Amino acid sequence: VRSQWRLARGIGRFTGGKYAKRQRKYVDTKLKNKRTPVSEAAEPNGLSRQSRCLVVGAGITGLACTAFLRRIGLAVDLYEVQSKAQYISKGRNGFGLWSNALSLLDKLDIVENLEKKGRYMAKAGYRDIMGRWLAHSSHSLGQSIREKPSSLFILESDLLEQLRSITGEPTFEKEVSHIEEIESEKYMIHCAKNSKNSLTSGNNSVYDLVIMALGSREAIGTDEKDMVNYRGYSVYRGLTKKGALSLQAETNTPDSFQTWAKGRRFATVPLRDSWVWYCTIPSRVKLYPGETSKISEDHFEELKQSFSAWHDPIPQLLAATNVKSVTVESAMAHSDIPRAVSGRIIYLGDVGCTLDPILAQGGGVAIEQAAALTSSLSNVINGKEDFESAIGDFERDREKRLKVLQQLSDFSQDIGCLEGPWDAVRNSLMCSIPSNIKCRVFDHFMAASLSKSLWNLNE
Repeated sequence: VRSQWRLARGIGRFTGGKYAKRQRKYVDTKLKNKRTPVSEAAEPNGLSRQSRCLVVGAGITGLACTAFLRRIGLAVDLYEVQSKAQYISKGRNGFGLWSNALSLLDKLDIVENLEKKGRYMAKAGYRDIMGRWLAHSSHSLGQSIREKPSSLFILESDLLEQLRSITGEPTFEKEVSHIEEIESEKYMIHCAKNSKNSLTSGNNSVYDLVIMALGSREAIGTDEKDMVNYRGYSVYRGLTKKGALSLQAETNTPDSFQTWAKGRRFATVPLRDSWVWYCTIPSRVKLYPGETSKISEDHFEELKQSFSAWHDPIPQLLAATNVKSVTVESAMAHSDIPRAVSGRIIYLGDVGCTLDPILAQGGGVAIEQAAALTSSLSNVINGKEDFESAIGDFERDREKRLKVLQQLSDFSQDIGCLEGPWDAVRNSLMCSIPSNIKCRVFDHFMAASLSKSLWNLNE
């Protein structure tokens, strides 16, 4: 190509430059399109299988990310700030794994074990305070990973246990006090000596890639503008053991539902030996800290009273629930989508972007992101792309996916939490719409929420 450039320059001296211009344009195009393979470049801006990676946080995001990264040959250390006793005691809430997450977890060969622990939801939809269906899917949900869409409800602790069977136990009581870039693309991790909020520098390690998988945006290296915002309601979660209800109440309990009324919501889904439920109460001020907390007996009595006039089996479920299983937290979410990447530090899950819990997609999206990041890094390791190009594509596709979920969350929040006369107006309008039209709209809404990631995750 370069010899053609010299030839064009020489011919141009005798032809007045016309041929030379055409030839230079051809050569410029060839040079522009001729990319040196990353694997042939000297010290590419990428990673290798000798690179060291650190994942901070051993929740769903951190464990899934560790499992996926180790599948492509990376050496990964996993830190958890809590003690083992604190860590094991959490995760008793139930939540759903939709098709997008299940298809990715299937690559880790743990879905079969999860199916033994949980139960697939049969129907999705919304009801009013009298129990009438306002909208629902046009057909029943799938009852296996091969039937989509499907939603497997399990306890969070069961998912964490299955992921740890792949990753092994994390290193507990490892609190990152700060991250220091000691040279280009090399980071020294300064850890406190114990789980207390001490800045005393303990064991230090150097890593090529750091993935923060914590529970909020308040993490090392983030700006105040990236903090999460209060969404205007509190979320209560509980677990009711089967057998606690009367036989008639258990027989009449529908498979799953979500009810809207008076700015509040109540939803329940059966597990194998219990019902998991959650409800939301609007509040103009943030009543609870960011962390999940237990509630008192008096507080629970007030909660049961606020739902006493709702359709069966809501009062019965609350009455049969042990207060020790009930937790509450303020709903939080990012109004804007923060960047996930800062050099070689990557923020995933809630720490990267906290989603409104109304769609129950936080865990599934975290698994998506872990798999998508792994796919991008696999391209870097195999010499298909350099690090900056691969991570740039990951960042853009992540933002597209999260924007869709934010818009759907805002829409669902606006429609589901109407108060006063607007609550009755909404119900009347929805009941007047023909069922076939409502079903199609609901199906499209669900498809947008569960859209299998915009990323290519087939590898």
